[in-house]
Amino acid sequence: ALIDCMLPEQGGIYTGHMEGKTEMLFFGPDENTAGYMDLGAELAHVRGYPYWKALTTGKGTALGGIPHDTYGMTTASVHKYVIELLRELGEDESKITKFQTGGPDGDLGSNEILLSK
Repeated sequence: ALIDCMLPEQGGIYTGHMEGKTEMLFFGPDENTAGYMDLGAELAHVRGYPYWKALTTGKGTALGGIPHDTYGMTTASVHKYVIELLRELGEDESKITKFQTGGPDGDLGSNEILLSK
């Protein structure tokens, strides 16, 4: 259904909601969904979505992905990345406002905010 929203011409759905702009959505695995990331990208490819390889994160390496469970894409690694990025930029974490999108519970972004200063 979401691919239909991104390809309204093919799906025959209303296209006016984006005021002539292309709808672009990107997905990552959540609890018990990691095995579907390859399928999501492959389905988008079959449907003709031009950015099918970028549609999902956590894909297998055969599709050019980095499997989250293999390479530590966890709250701890996201937090470490943010801390190191701030250090590189010379920013004091306690003096900035972070804005990250995602679900309110169990999400890497929201968990990282809870760990921050």
